[in-house]
Amino acid sequence: MANRPDFSDAVTIHTIPARADMRYMDVPVGHPHAYRYARYLSAPNDYNQMAEVQFYSGETSLSGEVIGTEGSYEDMPDRTKHSVFDGNVLTFYSAIEPDGAWAGLAFDKPERITRIRY
Repeated sequence: MANRPDFSDAVTIHTIPARADMRYMDVPVGHPHAYRYARYLSAPNDYNQMAEVQFYSGETSLSGEVIGTEGSYEDMPDRTKHSVFDGNVLTFYSAIEPDGAWAGLAFDKPERITRIRY
C-alpha cells in the first residue's frame, strides 16, 4: 500500500507465507490507514505468477486503474498485469522479469483496505 505512485512510502500489510493453494484465500486486514495505491509484489525469482487479487473496503470490492510492471514473459498478451484484476481465475500474470515485478491498482481516492482476496 502507498500514497505515492512510485511506492517510495510503501507499507506491507500482508505477506503470503507460502505458495498459495489453488483456491481463494481471504485475509482480513486491520491496518487503520487509507492508501491511494495497492499492489501485489512478487516473491524473489517468482515472475509474479498470480491469477487474481481483490482488495476490499468493507464489503465493497475496489477497482481502479491497473498499474505495475509492463510486459509479460515471452510477450504473451494474456499474461500481463491486467490478468491479476480481470476476474478470471484461468488467466494469470507471468512477468517479464523474475524479481521485483508487481501488479496493482491506482484508486480514485485513498481507500482503507479491510480484506484481501487472492
